[in-house]
Amino acid sequence: MVRKLRSGRESGPSRVRNLPDLGHSELVSQAIESANQALDLFAATGVVAVNVDDVDAFHGTWLRDGQSIVLRLNLSYPFQVRATVGGSFTEPDGNLVISPPFGEWHRALRYFRLSQASDDLFDAFRNLYLALESLLHEVAPRKNREGEGVWLARALRLVYERIDVPTILRELDPGGIDELYQSIWNLARNPVFHAKDDSSSFLPLDISSRESVRANVLRCARLASSLSEELHGVRFLSSGVSIEAGKAMCEGLLSGSDIALADDSTPFEPDNREVSPAGHNVFRVGAHLVDAQETTFDACIRGRARTDAVVQAIGPVRRVTTSKNGSVGLVEVMDGSLDIAGSDELEVEWGVSCGGIGPKATYSS
Repeated sequence: MVRKLRSGRESGPSRVRNLPDLGHSELVSQAIESANQALDLFAATGVVAVNVDDVDAFHGTWLRDGQSIVLRLNLSYPFQVRATVGGSFTEPDGNLVISPPFGEWHRALRYFRLSQASDDLFDAFRNLYLALESLLHEVAPRKNREGEGVWLARALRLVYERIDVPTILRELDPGGIDELYQSIWNLARNPVFHAKDDSSSFLPLDISSRESVRANVLRCARLASSLSEELHGVRFLSSGVSIEAGKAMCEGLLSGSDIALADDSTPFEPDNREVSPAGHNVFRVGAHLVDAQETTFDACIRGRARTDAVVQAIGPVRRVTTSKNGSVGLVEVMDGSLDIAGSDELEVEWGVSCGGIGPKATYSS
């Protein structure tokens, strides 16, 4: 598997070799853990301190398909609809000035902002839990010698009396007060905040625990936002795009697109229409929309080509785009080049999802 590394100073591709013959999801999971363990050792011995970049956004895997070796490139692009509410004006020098938001400042907002600015899922959860904790303390101040878990359960019961928790949590409602407590306290807060042993703690970047933490990131964010409005008048944007409208937008973006490859590392510019701004050779891969039952994205396209044809046309791959009606859509420019020789076929899959308006839901690490 290949994916790039990143740090504040440098980035480049990472490659994990000699993994057993596994299915795609198992292969990705094991490759990520193997890479992270190696990087832990590099950092601890002073060699270099870097992280694996967003694996969901782009990664490549070499897999067997019968007698063939298929290099599969997976790319994704999640986006959220954003809006501003209230007056605004532009200063003579071009600065956009937005009217101050409603509501009063309180401590929980600092933790909430840090969670939304973070790219790390575990950091986001810690700050969102602290934001929720700050607000819950206003609803139910902790009593003398009251245990932390006992206090949280009591505070959540009082919250159910103040706001409509099932409606606020929507699809993430676990089914009741006790279930919500168990989810936040036992399935996220304790294992994220502690590191005593494998059985009672989550290791950062471990893919097996991400879904549990991610679900509770959103639960804490929605509860904190609602309590912030209830207690201090600070309201998160509540307009947005419906699920069906989001899917239609994504399908419209990808429908009729093909996938184009080039040996061109020219930095991306939004006004570029060409697959290769530098004028290099381009290889186009015919693509089709993936059936909704086969993907977790709102829309996804997939295409496959013979590797030798790609290598003969462009050589190594440095740029992957979607292309429709002569113009590029989505663009991925690699840090370095991807040598695809050694595989028999190249498969490219690109998915997009619309998150609508709401607290941040996607984290790169």
